[in-house]
Amino acid sequence: MNVVKFLGKTLMAGRDRLAYQMKEHRKQAVALLMMLFAILLFLCLRMDTAFEYRIDSMDTKGALSYDLQHKVSYNQKLDIKDETMFGMSFLFDTHEQVNQGELTVTFNEDGIPIREMTSNIAYFADNVYQKFYFDTPVNIKNESVYGFTMTASYTNPEDVISIQSQSEGDGLLADGKPVEDTSLCCRMIFMFSSFKNKMLFAQIFFVILIGIILLFKLDFSSFRIGRALLITLGIMVMLENVLNRIFSEVRGEWQGRKLAWLVLDLVVLYLLVVYLYSKKKEFAVEKFFLVSAIPLMIIYLALMMPWSAPDTNRHFKAAYRQSNMLLGKEEWVIRKDDAEFFDAAFQVPGNPMIKDVETILDYKSLKAHDTELIPWSSPDRPMEYYSIFCYLPQVLGICLARILGLGSVLMVYLARLFISIVYVLGCYHAIKKAPVGKFIFAAVPLLPMSLMMGTAISYDPMVLLSTLNFLACSLKLSREPESKTTLMECMVWAFLIGAVKGGGYLIFLPLVFIFSRREKQRPFKNGGLIVLAGIVSVVLFDVVLPSGSSLFQFGEAESGALSSAYALANPIEYLHMSTDTYLLSVDSLMINMGGTALAWLEQTIPAAVITSLMLITGVYCIFEKDDIRLGQREKWVFGLIVLLECVLTPIMLMSSTVVGSTYVMGLQGRYYLPVLPLILLILTKYKLHDGAENVTEEHALEIKSSCFRVFAILSCLCIYYMLRLYLTR
Repeated sequence: MNVVKFLGKTLMAGRDRLAYQMKEHRKQAVALLMMLFAILLFLCLRMDTAFEYRIDSMDTKGALSYDLQHKVSYNQKLDIKDETMFGMSFLFDTHEQVNQGELTVTFNEDGIPIREMTSNIAYFADNVYQKFYFDTPVNIKNESVYGFTMTASYTNPEDVISIQSQSEGDGLLADGKPVEDTSLCCRMIFMFSSFKNKMLFAQIFFVILIGIILLFKLDFSSFRIGRALLITLGIMVMLENVLNRIFSEVRGEWQGRKLAWLVLDLVVLYLLVVYLYSKKKEFAVEKFFLVSAIPLMIIYLALMMPWSAPDTNRHFKAAYRQSNMLLGKEEWVIRKDDAEFFDAAFQVPGNPMIKDVETILDYKSLKAHDTELIPWSSPDRPMEYYSIFCYLPQVLGICLARILGLGSVLMVYLARLFISIVYVLGCYHAIKKAPVGKFIFAAVPLLPMSLMMGTAISYDPMVLLSTLNFLACSLKLSREPESKTTLMECMVWAFLIGAVKGGGYLIFLPLVFIFSRREKQRPFKNGGLIVLAGIVSVVLFDVVLPSGSSLFQFGEAESGALSSAYALANPIEYLHMSTDTYLLSVDSLMINMGGTALAWLEQTIPAAVITSLMLITGVYCIFEKDDIRLGQREKWVFGLIVLLECVLTPIMLMSSTVVGSTYVMGLQGRYYLPVLPLILLILTKYKLHDGAENVTEEHALEIKSSCFRVFAILSCLCIYYMLRLYLTR
């Protein structure tokens, strides 16, 4: 056996060394090989499969809805260059109903069908892209003319599905008759095979080479896998950039490529930090939150277009109105530049695409060119109802941008940056304040739905951080009833809850009942002051100040929709409608709290990933070394608040429910996100888990490290799915 001395250590060389190291340190060797394989798999996915789509002129821009009639043959021309095509994708709207029948799509070359695909319409999801893959690829010829034919055959003639279309373009025929000013939207699916094969070969070669070097040259007895992983990933990131330059001519230009590399390199850095520090005792939940929140918020700011969050167009109007009031201007006026940008971007009715980056680039000027204030062409009067506390960080960002004379895009992103910073700091404060279940307070704000809303021009970030802090302060005050500082802070958060989103989340006020477990009088006094602060706030901001305005969510029966008054006048019918609604969609609502459907509620992340994020949160909190158990009173108070949320939330959606409907329309998972911490606390902090009290400190540290790492990996997996959907089509 060959022996070599190096830096005072006796090392073996050649095959004997490798065999000895593998035998004596099997676990470390297997772990290293698995990590190298994971790196290989990740890079292969990010470089190739993830980016199989390409933007096309037939994509959904200014999208409209076009009904597909029964057994009508629709023909549409396609403008395709010399490529290899693997399929097509269409965005369908099922009108939130189950339709029976089949949809047949044929791909035509010079008028001759060369590929035919048939799908069962019953499996189509609402507002989700349906993919039609060819059995074999099609090599596109520049001299040929291509198009597709689509025919829907319904079992029930009353059924109908719609496809996204444009008012621009021509070439659409319905049973041979031209349809003016309409073209159906289609995505072509391409895969750059020659480039992919070269990239895969290069990556496999270098990964194997690095693995061999590590196995031969590193002493496993003093080996730190984290350092090796850092070296490996550093080399792979460098290699990725080099290969990207080498093969740029093969790959061609792609709008989202540079942004994708930035995002994915941030992901690698984030995973490295979590991996290297998660086993340290001082790496507490608060630090994990900051290490996670900062890169993830940057990524979500980059990936999510400003109009991604639902109803952002209305929230932008409300925030802009508040900025006018702070600057001493008329309420419903807007800079000419901002009005043009709003019409081009925030009016987008469909899901945000990478093509919308073109809108950002068109209006990206540093300074505003035309700051003349003009009347808002479409003021949203009902949004006058909401107070400035709903949008205060965004309003300050808008005001600062206008004072500095910044352009429209910079103004919007400054507003989003302000709310992102406030969101991170507010949630961090809640984690520090919470005496129990700290990882719940960290994990809920890090869910994809929370992060999307945390970077949005919306009132949802203020709702989440105010309810989260109110819960944390209430738990703290229940254990320290003599603390005047905690009492004052709890009152402030109660006041803020009453001032945002019409005070709808004052259902959290029953939390004061957890104070009454003590026999002293102070807890009752504390609870009374907190309730008073919430009531004063909701009366001031929702009754006194908006006098003459009406909350748009209450609706009007004359408009063809029900109103909140219907629920009060017909409580039995309302409860029946609510029950049927929950039975129909409780599974999707629960999962979507975490973010399966993001930007304008487009299905983005698999339910299994979101479920895993919640399960990891629960696993850690079971073994978290804090107050393992909650009291019986706390359990019932938390349950009461969750019940109130389930009963009262559908009332807000009655204005979206048409007269005669048997269920409440428009319920979304994000409405229930503020009560998710209560649900998790009930499930993980009650007496079912008494055995967790016997967990040793060393074992608890190991569990903490594993949960942090898995949560980080799952969060990055969510980003992968977002990249795949938002940047590559």
